[in-house]
Amino acid sequence: MSWLIENDDSDSDLQDLLGALNRAHSAGILMFCSCIDRGASRKDDTYPGTSGYAIKMGAANSSGEKLQWVSTSQSDYLLPGENVQPQEPTADAWSGYR
Repeated sequence: MSWLIENDDSDSDLQDLLGALNRAHSAGILMFCSCIDRGASRKDDTYPGTSGYAIKMGAANSSGEKLQWVSTSQSDYLLPGENVQPQEPTADAWSGYR
């Protein structure tokens, strides 16, 4: 899931989402989501990250350093997500496909 939902426990749609996340977790489905990206020190009160059913991914630069608005303590993993350029495959990389 590539977006966040603000915490509003009174929202019936949010309760439906939590139910779906729980069912997916019970079925052994892995859920990956973005961690909060609104400041490294801001408390994470967003879903699905705080549901306990998702693995939270934070953004890093191409060398693996976290971006300034991402909280390392609230991320399960950091992945490159800024100024990441695709690399052109070398001729050797395609040799097995001929």
